[in-house]
Amino acid sequence: MKNLGVINQHNGGLLMTLGKSGTTQISKPQTKIPKRVTGNGIKIATKETLLNLSKKKLITQSVVPKLVDVAREKGAFKRKQMYWNAYHCCETVYSAAGSLYVDESKYCKTRICAICCGIRKADLIHKYLPVLIKWRQPYFVTLTIQSVPADQLKKMVNDMLKAFSRIIEKYRKRNQRGRDIKLVGVKSIECNFNPKEQWYNPHLHIIVANKQMADILVNEWLSFWKTLTYEGAQYYRKVEDTEKDLIEVIKYSTKIFTRLDPKDKKKPKTENPVLIYIAAIDNIVDALEPHRVFDRFGFNLPPIKRTKGNYTKLDVYKEWHFDIKKTDWLNVETAEPLSGYKPPPDLEGMLGYNMNLYLE
Repeated sequence: MKNLGVINQHNGGLLMTLGKSGTTQISKPQTKIPKRVTGNGIKIATKETLLNLSKKKLITQSVVPKLVDVAREKGAFKRKQMYWNAYHCCETVYSAAGSLYVDESKYCKTRICAICCGIRKADLIHKYLPVLIKWRQPYFVTLTIQSVPADQLKKMVNDMLKAFSRIIEKYRKRNQRGRDIKLVGVKSIECNFNPKEQWYNPHLHIIVANKQMADILVNEWLSFWKTLTYEGAQYYRKVEDTEKDLIEVIKYSTKIFTRLDPKDKKKPKTENPVLIYIAAIDNIVDALEPHRVFDRFGFNLPPIKRTKGNYTKLDVYKEWHFDIKKTDWLNVETAEPLSGYKPPPDLEGMLGYNMNLYLE
């Protein structure tokens, strides 16, 4: 596609008109018609929690319209609707008793929504950390192959995940026959974009139960891919902080912000700016869409008692609607800001000026 350069998103002050700074505004709720909301809400332990939520919502609503433009031009209407779902996710929230809630079924649960990704991360940590901390000597592993251009990305992601599944299945069968160990761990797939070289680097982050399993994975991976990768591109080490490494595995599938030259992080931002490559993000989302980004292998989680229709009834609450021009949720009756969030100048600049819609 033709390079249209950097997109200016201010449009008459999109990010310049900021909400007034203030303290946490979730006290003294008003009595209204009872509201039925999803789940138990997001606990607001500190003001920092509110500020982070506002930041995440601002980033999502700033990036999504450009992703919609790219998806529409490609005729990817299902993906376009997914992006709009992320845009409207948690657009209206309700505060009560120190928590934030959304209407029934209003979480979009898409991979491009920063708020849903944060909720997903917390949920996965809650489920998997109690299991992983019981492993005596877990190892963190990264498996990768050579980078590819955009038109080969989807096939490469498919082939990588098939190759990994074959390795896991091979050792599962061997273990059943008493010939080898079963591989046990968690894994996620992530993809980076290098704008300078115009290539994509899909790779797997894995935590396995011990070093023997890490050695097997690396050796089998090298054997499978032969000329498409090499030993020095793989990486593994002993896990020193289980929670920190679990977060590394589950935190994201692609980065929103990318340096112009990712290999040279020591250059000042004036020479190596951080940009948002919209078409690259869409290419990565498209390649990963059919797959589970995070999954386990070789073990099952303890059974979890599921409750059908997990809803909360609010009798006393405040209602807030997100206003991108104010970079915050505003009270629908008083217009007071929820968090008082003000984006720092570097983030404001990236969202306002450093969005590159198309690639070379």
